[in-house]
Amino acid sequence: MLSAAQFATMKPDAGLIVVSRGGLVDHDALVAALQDDRQGPAYAGLDATPIEPLPADSPLWGLSNCLITPHSSGHSFRKERRAVEILRENARRFAQGQPLINLVDKTKVIYQVLLTFYRNQMSAPANWRKAR
Repeated sequence: MLSAAQFATMKPDAGLIVVSRGGLVDHDALVAALQDDRQGPAYAGLDATPIEPLPADSPLWGLSNCLITPHSSGHSFRKERRAVEILRENARRFAQGQPLINLVDKTKVIYQVLLTFYRNQMSAPANWRKAR
């Protein structure tokens, strides 16, 4: 498990990408590390969290140096069926002027991080740290 002890040994400009099991990272320790400029990681990209979907009140949502993506690395027959169900429900809601479900916060999409890395020649983590 990645916990405060491991985060304390990371370089201040290191990054953490989690695509495995969410339970492998102590998320309270990760929040504290992401808020501390003196230790790593400087940023995190999380595709997996202990509770999915991540609760709306999780402090991870409010951190500008943490990107959260839907845990969508798995494939199953149920996945496509569920996508069609959501599309159908959103079409119904749209037609009736109701709020849509499963909206994506485009400011937290991982491709934006990757573009930043390339544009800044892999120096984005240091720039993020200065901006916080």
